Amino acid sequence: MSEPTILILAEQPWQLELAAKFSNHLRAKIPELKVELALTDYFTFLHDPQTIARLKTQFDLNIHDLEEVYRSWQSGDEPNEAEVEALIIKWEKTRILSRPIDVIARTNQLIFGWEREFYYLPMTLAWRQKILLDSIVWSENLIDSIKPKIIISIERNTLCNNLVFEISKNRSIEHVTFILSRFGNRWIPHSEFGFGFSHPLSEDTSLSKRVFPSSFYKSLEASNVGENFVKPSIYKASAKNLQNIMSLGFGRRISYVFGEDLGNGVSNLPRLLMQIYSRLRNPRKSYAFPIKRLEQNLVKLTLWELKQIAFYSIRLLGFKLWGMVDPLDDKFFFWGLHSRPEDSTSVLGFGLDEVDLISSAAAELPKDVKILVKEHPIMFGTRSVDFYRRLRATPGVLLVDAFTDTQTFIESSFCLGVVGVSGTMLLESEIQGKPAFAFGSPEFAPFLSSFQLSFSEYLEEILSRTNQSKHQKLQAYSDFVEKYSVDIDVPYLHDLDDPKVRVMLNRWSEIILGGGQVAY
Repeated sequence: MSEPTILILAEQPWQLELAAKFSNHLRAKIPELKVELALTDYFTFLHDPQTIARLKTQFDLNIHDLEEVYRSWQSGDEPNEAEVEALIIKWEKTRILSRPIDVIARTNQLIFGWEREFYYLPMTLAWRQKILLDSIVWSENLIDSIKPKIIISIERNTLCNNLVFEISKNRSIEHVTFILSRFGNRWIPHSEFGFGFSHPLSEDTSLSKRVFPSSFYKSLEASNVGENFVKPSIYKASAKNLQNIMSLGFGRRISYVFGEDLGNGVSNLPRLLMQIYSRLRNPRKSYAFPIKRLEQNLVKLTLWELKQIAFYSIRLLGFKLWGMVDPLDDKFFFWGLHSRPEDSTSVLGFGLDEVDLISSAAAELPKDVKILVKEHPIMFGTRSVDFYRRLRATPGVLLVDAFTDTQTFIESSFCLGVVGVSGTMLLESEIQGKPAFAFGSPEFAPFLSSFQLSFSEYLEEILSRTNQSKHQKLQAYSDFVEKYSVDIDVPYLHDLDDPKVRVMLNRWSEIILGGGQVAY
């Protein structure tokens, strides 16, 4: 009998090192356990090969990556789009997938979304389809060669990571993802789309019960949040967040444009000029092969950054508002747009197009009810003008300025609820007693008051109710996070030599090898 194998998927260097350390904890619990790692992004091997080589030696691990496939995409003739698409369709027809392949493809917005127009090298649809097909083959071959008993993901944003997940479900391989909860830095196990996790390596079969049995949702109906409810620190306002800077005097705001970072990942003008000088003086290092696809275009990247700073500065200095700043004195639903690309839209949100969703949602509303749409501050200055034209042209839709206070709108007595794809704002809305509806599948979806309702049913219930009850199901979400995480979990990109990392990975090992099913 072959030794049991666990496959751990990572998506960038920090995750890869965390996965390597995690493998030591797993093998300490079961010495005969075999652990292999797979790096599922397209770039780390190119930009940071030293980390991969070091981890292979330091932890005696086999680390799979996409280097060979990536190299093949940089040469060769234009693929035959019809032939490639036919192979993808044939593959999909012979598998039972929980999501159509085109939905899985949209989980990588830098390949199949409009984001790649920002600052990436141009790529034809035929090459995009070719990349999808090769990623399918790589993911399936990975599972065939390793034959894992359990697959563990540290987050799940890349196309190959999502393909492995879908294939594992098709083959009934247990798969769990550790993700950051919406409660600070707490990491929780999440088995997305209702796929359970039962610890097949555990000898104690009595431990393989669901944390939340089938009667769970019925029992929640009568529950209310008690005083011990853990209120998540959802709105993480930085001192340098533009929403806060707007309250400063004009002179102080100028200093942010020319002296300090603008916040939300946007540099100030002097820092960007230094970055541009560095790019010109020290051009991108020569790789072992020419890069033609799936890489940044430094000229487009620079122009994109300049455009973003220009838009931020214009808004920061008060020259132009990009929407309303005060709530309506009439009934409305609130919709906060997502930043893209990110896992909330690409994975938990099925890669859905928010403009199409907003248009369809607005069409179902009574004429006296509006949808107020607020841009995400990080996305300010990055989308095309046509994006906002489409929203403004949608009947029943009004735009909210990106840097107004979200709470002002949610707390308004005229706000009936919050609608969106899968963002944290939906959870925040429920905490404040405003019913939320998710078009996507966020990990907290079962705890929303609208869970298992269609949007039409949600509207009917909201528009017919006479009062609102707060926190209908959220105590259960709080309890879940409390049970499977601790408040000393390390944040993303934290120092991995911190002793807290060892404590967190010990708990992960208990969840994987020493406990019962942890899916909700």
